[in-house]
Amino acid sequence: MLSAQISVLDDFETTEGWSIFNSDGVDFSITSEKGITGNAVRLDYDFINGTGYGGVQKLFPLELPDNYEFTFYVRAESPANNFEIKFIDSTGANVWWVNNRNFTFPGEWQKIRIKKRHIGFAWGPTADQTLKRVDRIEFTVASFAGGKGTIWIDDLRFEPLEPEAQSYRTPSTQTSSALKKHSSDLMLDNAVASSWQSRGVKDQSILVDFKTRREFGGLQIDWAEGLHAEGFNVMISEDQKNWEKVYEVSSNSSDVSFMRMKETEARYLKINLLKSHSTKSFGISELKFLNIKNSLTQNDFLIYMAKNSPLGSFPAYFSEKGSFWTIAGVNNDTKEAMISEDGMVEVDKGLFSIEPMIRSGNTLYNWSNVKAAQSLGSSPEKKEYNFTPTVTWECDELEFATEVRTLGEANKNSVLYIGYSFKNNAPIPKDFEFYLLVRPYQVNPYYQFLNNSGGWGKIVSIKEEDKGYLRVDDKLIVSQRKYDSFGASGFDEGNLVDMLREGEFPMKRFALDQSGMANGVLKYSLHLEVGESLSFSLAVPFYGENPVIGDSAPESVFEALNKPDDFW
Repeated sequence: MLSAQISVLDDFETTEGWSIFNSDGVDFSITSEKGITGNAVRLDYDFINGTGYGGVQKLFPLELPDNYEFTFYVRAESPANNFEIKFIDSTGANVWWVNNRNFTFPGEWQKIRIKKRHIGFAWGPTADQTLKRVDRIEFTVASFAGGKGTIWIDDLRFEPLEPEAQSYRTPSTQTSSALKKHSSDLMLDNAVASSWQSRGVKDQSILVDFKTRREFGGLQIDWAEGLHAEGFNVMISEDQKNWEKVYEVSSNSSDVSFMRMKETEARYLKINLLKSHSTKSFGISELKFLNIKNSLTQNDFLIYMAKNSPLGSFPAYFSEKGSFWTIAGVNNDTKEAMISEDGMVEVDKGLFSIEPMIRSGNTLYNWSNVKAAQSLGSSPEKKEYNFTPTVTWECDELEFATEVRTLGEANKNSVLYIGYSFKNNAPIPKDFEFYLLVRPYQVNPYYQFLNNSGGWGKIVSIKEEDKGYLRVDDKLIVSQRKYDSFGASGFDEGNLVDMLREGEFPMKRFALDQSGMANGVLKYSLHLEVGESLSFSLAVPFYGENPVIGDSAPESVFEALNKPDDFW
């Protein structure tokens, strides 16, 4: 059997054979320290100048079969930086790699699997970019957040694998109960109108038999209307005796649940339904198994969700639409913001964005259903420009604009200001709700990857401070105008845009999501008389909290801004 050919490339009992390399301004060292069993290698780095790279490399001459897997264990005390695993040929000029950008290093030992499909050609003069032989393996840390840290690596192994399966048999399902005309097989019939429904809500579960060991990238559950599970977990097994819990949800409020379960392998899968939104039944109209390629990266997963959600639920580029943007920042500052052609603002390089939406009547307006225009000033029709990037929407006789400005001293106390302006062009007064969604998506699209990987932007925690400020990880958001409500939620609680479409609002003031998919929303209830205009701003400091907080009243935060002119 192929599994008998597993070979230990290095048990890391010593550092023998590993050579160090590093760029100028980077301290890097390798030592031995206690590992999972025996010793591990300890890598210490310090980006003294803020940027650079460092790593270790060792000779491992290895002919590669048609399919294979490298594995090793890692843990760290490190900020998020790029973690690169490189495979180099005998010339040293051709390099293949797995580049984990902005990698969140695990605090406890975690097994990393690198399969053939994960490895891409990085650079080199070769015409044949297929990796057939490895001569050296390299572990590199390159700056993203910078700083200093320690990484432990243990038990590097190599295993030949069977060829990847190109198709799988249709799985079978069993359920603990089913109502008449709502049998379990209806979950797999590709018909949304039909559904499985349980008899009662106590001790309900679903068992899936794949009929062979198979890989999948996650699950999509389309719940029957009003019958979604608020709490459930997912377990996998090879023999129906030993079960491993691989996913758990405790507060779902959505009719569609997406679960990223990267490269999961199992013969059997079980869904234990713990709490129903209904007092009578659970119901599932469709149960779908994601292809492994749908969740290899967080961006792959977001693209899949966007394709399987109503338009406007995610930034436009996740629907594979081109997205244009411009940069805003203080001259010579290392910090900068971005504003998209749709009015979404990324608050700093590689971080989260703030996205506007408007609810007027029964319609939720966002990039997908408004007419947007871009300019460098407040009065494009008068050709009066102040070189402030501005995006204007027309929706339901309401004109709305988003602009970005940056003020302060570069590399010291610069602040991003996001201005919002409204004008009522309707013949009657207008009441509407204005939402600012704080979500873990960059303005920089996912298909930008050369210097900084775009797409997913990561929010682990978001909360409302006592004085009405928002703290998003280590960033602060201050609103010039008092908002009416703030709500926060984790990824598994459901899509925030779906909630707003249904007139719902998250009730929590704090959300923690270790997957980096937390989000929040500010709501402003606004009223405009005929022809009336209204403007206010948000402030997001690039550096710490000053001068935004300090001992000053919130109003003083915005004194540096000129009096907002009308946008029209």
